[in-house]
Amino acid sequence: MNVRRQKRLISLTAAVIAVAAIATLVVGLSAPVDIEAAPTTRLSVDDANPDTASDPNTETNKLTLTDLRRVSSLDLRRPLFEDPTPAVTQTQAQPTVPLNLTLVGTVQEDGHSMAMLRKADGSITVCAEGATLDNPAGTITIKQVETDRVTLIHRGLPRVLEITVTP
Repeated sequence: MNVRRQKRLISLTAAVIAVAAIATLVVGLSAPVDIEAAPTTRLSVDDANPDTASDPNTETNKLTLTDLRRVSSLDLRRPLFEDPTPAVTQTQAQPTVPLNLTLVGTVQEDGHSMAMLRKADGSITVCAEGATLDNPAGTITIKQVETDRVTLIHRGLPRVLEITVTP
């Protein structure tokens, strides 16, 4: 099939499609259309309850202005559920547990500060900031190391140990 025949076949196909589109448009516009209005009914507040609902075409079933005001005054943006009442809990101050640790010294370097701590058995351990230490009093986290003091976290509360100088 040469180029001339291809062009002729494409033109013929386009013409057939155009004629079909025009015929569809003419038939669609000339067909009779019968439009009926749907019967309108007025709903009342009582229609929500099928036991008290009455015939919608009766005159007594129309909404009054007081009904509309009552419905419009409802709080539609309230929460879908009520918040549970929080239980009243008394927080008792936790007794201070002796840590049995003594701050012996500190090492100060940028980003690598460490604390030297003496345990109750006399052994010395070196801990960096952020390290945890197991102790009979519980787990202790080294929060901050300064020149002469260390801030520890024990049972969620901060505790400070300072270097004691003995003469």
